[in-house]
Amino acid sequence: MQTEQMKEETEKRLSAIQSLDKVLADLDTVRPNGKRFSTAPPFSIGSVEDDIKVYAKEHCITLADGDIIMDVKQITHTFRELHVKKDIVISREQLKHFIIHRHTYSVYYDSEDPALIYVYGGAKFVVHPYYAIKERVNYITAFKIGSEDINKSGRYKKIR
Repeated sequence: MQTEQMKEETEKRLSAIQSLDKVLADLDTVRPNGKRFSTAPPFSIGSVEDDIKVYAKEHCITLADGDIIMDVKQITHTFRELHVKKDIVISREQLKHFIIHRHTYSVYYDSEDPALIYVYGGAKFVVHPYYAIKERVNYITAFKIGSEDINKSGRYKKIR
């Protein structure tokens, strides 16, 4: 990656952390009606990595142009009560780590339910390569996974 591109990616990731912090602060605040919500707009967490783009092209996977987008709905889904009850909720720090360091994660492609699966540190992060309604690459959710082989079913194809 060239220096200017690296600088731009770093700026996107730092901005994404600020946006995530704002959303999380909003969700921590209980409103007078007892609800927790945020009106923050969707935000970029950076570009799709080049090796993912190459893999998608070589394997005829539809990949939206542009950055990976994260929004309140998906952040809320990541930290939802069901994940807490099942003890599979990730920490906020793990989500921030994903935003900044996902280029170092193992990545798989789920061809049955088209998704990019980023795996690191006992957590799985799901990104939809082409969210047709908005024509974008969309962060979906994340949760803890066990120590077993992520691909024991053979469902996923390893990208890196």
